[in-house]
Amino acid sequence: STQSTGPPRFRNTMLLLGVLGITVAAVVLLVIYTGVSTMYSSISSWRARRREQNAEWDAMIAELDAKDASLKGTSTKKKDKKKPTKGGRRRNRLHEPEDEGEMEEEKPEVAAMPIAKKKAAPSPWMMEQDHRLMLQQLKGFKYPILGVSCSGDGEMVASCSRERCILVHPQAGLEEKPGAKRLNTDDYAIHVAAGGGVVAAVMADSYKVRVYGLDGTVLTEFEPGHALDKPLVRISLTETAMAYDQAAHAMCIQEGVYTLLTFDRGTLFRLHTLHHEGSEMRHERLAAIDTKKIVNYDCCMNQHARYVAAANFTDCKLWDMGRQAGSGQAQIKPVTTIGRKSLAVGISPEGDTMALICADGTMRGYNLGMDLERGGEAKELWASGPLVEGRTSHWLLYSPDGKTIAAMDSNTILFVCAQSGCVVGKVLGAHAPLQHIGVGDAPMASVSWLADSRAIVSGGEDRLLKLWRNPNLATS
Repeated sequence: STQSTGPPRFRNTMLLLGVLGITVAAVVLLVIYTGVSTMYSSISSWRARRREQNAEWDAMIAELDAKDASLKGTSTKKKDKKKPTKGGRRRNRLHEPEDEGEMEEEKPEVAAMPIAKKKAAPSPWMMEQDHRLMLQQLKGFKYPILGVSCSGDGEMVASCSRERCILVHPQAGLEEKPGAKRLNTDDYAIHVAAGGGVVAAVMADSYKVRVYGLDGTVLTEFEPGHALDKPLVRISLTETAMAYDQAAHAMCIQEGVYTLLTFDRGTLFRLHTLHHEGSEMRHERLAAIDTKKIVNYDCCMNQHARYVAAANFTDCKLWDMGRQAGSGQAQIKPVTTIGRKSLAVGISPEGDTMALICADGTMRGYNLGMDLERGGEAKELWASGPLVEGRTSHWLLYSPDGKTIAAMDSNTILFVCAQSGCVVGKVLGAHAPLQHIGVGDAPMASVSWLADSRAIVSGGEDRLLKLWRNPNLATS
């Protein structure tokens, strides 16, 4: 009986093992299929995102090429079509018989007179002027004004041109045309920033930053660290710095700590710090950030130099300088990102709000009063429609009291309420000449707020400093 039951049991065992093996193989195949499917879907989604990003890059590069072509004034030239000349000279049929083999004499070609090209008609907005907010204009400049800066302490307005000097006007009573102090230089400055009794200027010959005292002495001079083929767009200076006090477990404002922001036409911006040392100043490089976004359209920092922001063609990023009180060191780190293509950015003096000019021409306000240490996101407060027609704004400036935002293009100043985003006033055709190509040929070169926020100062190609009243003061 034992021999008869042996083979069936063996066959059952083998059958069971076969079924088990098939099940295990099916499970393995299912796992492999699931993994391959997941990998394929992730690769497909990555490739789709990459194609969208490449499309955005191509559109951005095409836009930049179009702007460069418009600035250079390139135009296609039509080839002159030569008209066929009639062969042969007029014969006198009565005296000269016509022979078939006689070669006809051609008339000499007359050079065509050059046709004067008609200039393109200027855009309608360029020819509009609205100077109802102008309080005063200051003359006395021999060359077009290149830079204007008002100090945050309310003491001075510094301006530079191609003349080898920097003119310093007092902010108090600027409407009464006060006399200017002249700081002589060995070369002219292309950018200027004033604050706390000093004036920082970028010199045209050496491309170095030189810091002057109000008596004309050079306190320090240093290389900003940017490539020569990527010129500086703008510089800004603050005379206070916000740092974290570990003993008090709170943020405090440090007086006499100067912070200078420089950024170029590429992807790099740098932060510098300046300190008084006797009769001179000591310079230290605080940080150098490369956004790696092909191009930065705008960079700014708030009044107390806690935050710095960069607007580029994909988004707008905000960094915290991370200063420690008493150490002089900083650990700059990104705190939030707004995923919108931004052409201009501004931060309120206290660093609690931020405004952007987006690629579609709209202006948006964001609340920064969140816990940035825990990765909080900026909350959108308001959004306005397109500010200007036919062009986009490229510069934002918060007033020192934080209630008004000035949005500028090549020759327009718009005053926007910082709480609602509504336009409360505008200046059209601020400086002459009105007709121009674009931002690279802007009649208005620079603007800066007075410390009391009562007005904004602009300078431009017409060699005039103009003072414009803040219309938001009457409504606030």
